[in-house]
Amino acid sequence: MLATTSHDPGIRGRLLQQMDRLFANDRGLGVLVEYNGRPDMSERDKDLQLAWADALIALHGRNRAASIYSSYASKRRAAEAGTLAPVGSWDNLVLGSTPIPRWQRDLHDFLCVVCGESFPSVLIDHGQDPACCRCARKAEVPTQALPLWMAYSHHRFATPGLRREEVPNGEATVTFTFEGGQTRPYVVGEAGLFYSDLSRLPGLVQKAVRGAAEDLNELRLVIDASVERHGRGFDITAVFSYDSEPEGSDGPPYGFRFVDARMVATHGDLSQPVEYKDVYQLLEAILTALYAPSPVTTSNAPSDPAPPPLPTLPSEPVGEAAAPGSGSPAAPVQAPADEAPIPTSDGGAQAPEPTSSPRASSSGASPTGSGDRSPRSRRLRLALTVLAAWAVCFAGGLLLLDSGDVTAAAASLVLGGASVTGLAMGIGLIRLLRRRFPLMWS
Repeated sequence: MLATTSHDPGIRGRLLQQMDRLFANDRGLGVLVEYNGRPDMSERDKDLQLAWADALIALHGRNRAASIYSSYASKRRAAEAGTLAPVGSWDNLVLGSTPIPRWQRDLHDFLCVVCGESFPSVLIDHGQDPACCRCARKAEVPTQALPLWMAYSHHRFATPGLRREEVPNGEATVTFTFEGGQTRPYVVGEAGLFYSDLSRLPGLVQKAVRGAAEDLNELRLVIDASVERHGRGFDITAVFSYDSEPEGSDGPPYGFRFVDARMVATHGDLSQPVEYKDVYQLLEAILTALYAPSPVTTSNAPSDPAPPPLPTLPSEPVGEAAAPGSGSPAAPVQAPADEAPIPTSDGGAQAPEPTSSPRASSSGASPTGSGDRSPRSRRLRLALTVLAAWAVCFAGGLLLLDSGDVTAAAASLVLGGASVTGLAMGIGLIRLLRRRFPLMWS
């Protein structure tokens, strides 16, 4: 875990306070089947928490954010260990998962303490050690194992981490070119919040970046950016100053620190610019406004009128086919019932291609394109069509199971539903083909 910077000893504490506020109402029981998918949270709360997690990572860097989140999660689990009910049964847990590719280190304690390979789901040893489902089954009984608290945005913070010697090269940097052609890299630091390559702020557009300094170690950075989501947006001008002091004794420079920002709404009524001196207050204003519930509006205006119905075309002969080998025209050929005349752009109708009279076929041969009409061949085509549709749906069910954590009961339900869907699609496909190619399926 990273040491707290000597220049600002309160930065770690401030970030812990933000996480405490952000996760205060998060029950964190997503490892239980009952809470799988987090039905206890609204979609807005889920989106807002993810947006905050992404913003904190962009603001402080993935390594520092992961370290502080891990500390917060450990304290939260210890505080709630006495109030949680045991798992009760291993079937009450969702299936576990393993990072792909495998991690070569786990500096922030995101993996199982027993095997060090899979993500944990429960607390064993009297609520002290996080363990995965496989290891917990060997070391604990379900009536004593406790569900592991994890924030809904837990997966955003999970990372193997950087070793201390890797931190200098692991920090994002930006290179500035000064007069005379001199170039110099700078650690992005908190300015990453408004860099489109590092930040996930909704609809972020970085418009301009300006830097000025008398001393190259004290560069002042000004970023013009805009954010937008669902018709709400802001223009932001943020100012940062460079802190060249290293983090700890041998770490890299802290990077750009937030100084102030000026924000004005870009949609709706004109508003006066608002200035912020605290970056967390700025984030609170941005994210709360962008993820605010949309107002429900009602309108008395009549709905769009339905389009007029297509003109009814008369049912009459639409073409003639000449009998092969004769100079006189044959009797008119009616279009099949399921092959209606095609309307054209001028309101008329375009006749389908004339079909040859059955009498034109050669002796003992089927008409062109009709194929084998034997009952056995028809049954084979029906079976192959149903089997193909079933195989596609069943394969889709397997892919769905492979992409998420589900229980055995849910897996059976998904595969059963995929099978029924495949059969239904096969039957529907047969009906469609019989209407489209009547000769082939007759």
